[in-house]
Amino acid sequence: MLYLAAADPVGDGLFKKGKSPGWGPLSPAVQKGSGQIQLWQFLLELLADRANAGCIAWEGGHGEFKLTDPDEVARRWGERKSKPNMNYDKLSRALRYYYDKNIMSKVHGKRYAYRFDFQGLAQACQPPPAHAHAAAAAAATAVTLQDAALYLVPAVLIPLRFPGLSK
Repeated sequence: MLYLAAADPVGDGLFKKGKSPGWGPLSPAVQKGSGQIQLWQFLLELLADRANAGCIAWEGGHGEFKLTDPDEVARRWGERKSKPNMNYDKLSRALRYYYDKNIMSKVHGKRYAYRFDFQGLAQACQPPPAHAHAAAAAAATAVTLQDAALYLVPAVLIPLRFPGLSK
């Protein structure tokens, strides 16, 4: 499970302990040097420490933040991901990917300013509903049975268990 550490900039309680099991300290797998961290997680990590205010800081409330030194943020992101050629142009391209996912948006009229959509972020972090798994399994079974009929191959469907994976 992924955990985050950050102030509650919105004041909606998403970051309060007990409100959501998905929010809290960063897990060791996401800690520095693992390569597992995503850019939005990294930004929240920087924002959680006021010592980083020289390069990134909360601004205006409601999840809004500003890259006060975008080149430094990009350099740190490149360092974390072992990508020495990282720059703000590449980082901003990665940020635009989050717009369609409703994880964050650009603050119009303000340079280097972005806004986290914490509701969209929380939704993006949720596993798909159980009925989605059932629908996907039914569709896969239908395709398997159809393929078997086309090639006259008997279809024997046996559920496979993979250790460490849950339903």
